[in-house]
Amino acid sequence: MTQSKSILAISGSGRSGTTILSVLLSQDPAILNIGQSRDFWRAFQQDRPCTCGASLHNCLLWSKVVSEGFPNWTARDFEKVEKQMRAFMQDVDRTEDWSDPSFLELCSATHSEFIKAFRSFIIACYKVSNAHTLVDISKSPEIALAFRLANVSNVFVLNVVRDPRAVACSWAKKGLDKAALNSQIDAWKSRQVRLNSWTVEEDLLLKKLDYQTFVNNPEFEIKTILDWVGPNEIPIMKPQMTKEKTTEVSWVHQHLFPPANEKVLAEKKTSVTIRAPKSWRNSAYWLLHMRVLYRTYPSGLKYIFGI
Repeated sequence: MTQSKSILAISGSGRSGTTILSVLLSQDPAILNIGQSRDFWRAFQQDRPCTCGASLHNCLLWSKVVSEGFPNWTARDFEKVEKQMRAFMQDVDRTEDWSDPSFLELCSATHSEFIKAFRSFIIACYKVSNAHTLVDISKSPEIALAFRLANVSNVFVLNVVRDPRAVACSWAKKGLDKAALNSQIDAWKSRQVRLNSWTVEEDLLLKKLDYQTFVNNPEFEIKTILDWVGPNEIPIMKPQMTKEKTTEVSWVHQHLFPPANEKVLAEKKTSVTIRAPKSWRNSAYWLLHMRVLYRTYPSGLKYIFGI
């Protein structure tokens, strides 16, 4: 294991500000934002657009990552590893204790092909970018586990948790039908249960970041996270914010692709103000709030009321 390198796996639920958080954390070239790595296999196969302006096949980062890690791979190879990843995620989700050495050993053996491909992906990202830290916003705890099983570098899991009612309202604004919205609400609960039960190990560190705490003091929280994951001897560029919580953002080193937050990727704002939407508190959403409290019980109540 290369101790000088690290992976920050941002976990939790969607609609929690993780995309812009990842951009702010990766303003220094020594930190590579790899976006939602769980979607990379399909995205590259489909040649989706990159925020650099090129498609993934022509992107100066991702084309080199693939050439380095997967020479001579075809679309069928990417489709195969996508299916292997989904099988891995479904399999490990059925296991309660992710810290059990026997489980880790069995999981590595059962899903060896996917873990090998994922390891090649990670190593290629480090080599091509010359970064010492990778930031991933897959949000699925299963992908954080895959990073650990790849055994390339120390894994730091940041659980970004937002009020489940706000998360549900944000998803509802995207036009999700009832079944899809329920699935996202259930994902909030299942991921919080998982992340709160996972134990710290020698090569695995865990931290929780409350969405509102981040919004209240983003500059401090970003500095805290970067100091947590980065080598202390290497100075890292940190965003400087005004009293209005506004900072300048560069997209020069960003190579994000859908389905990371489409609005953030489309706008690519160079001046970002951190603020929390308040419309989800509107009384018009009370029925959805009640559904959220029911489906996330007791985790949702514990978060909302601090009990």
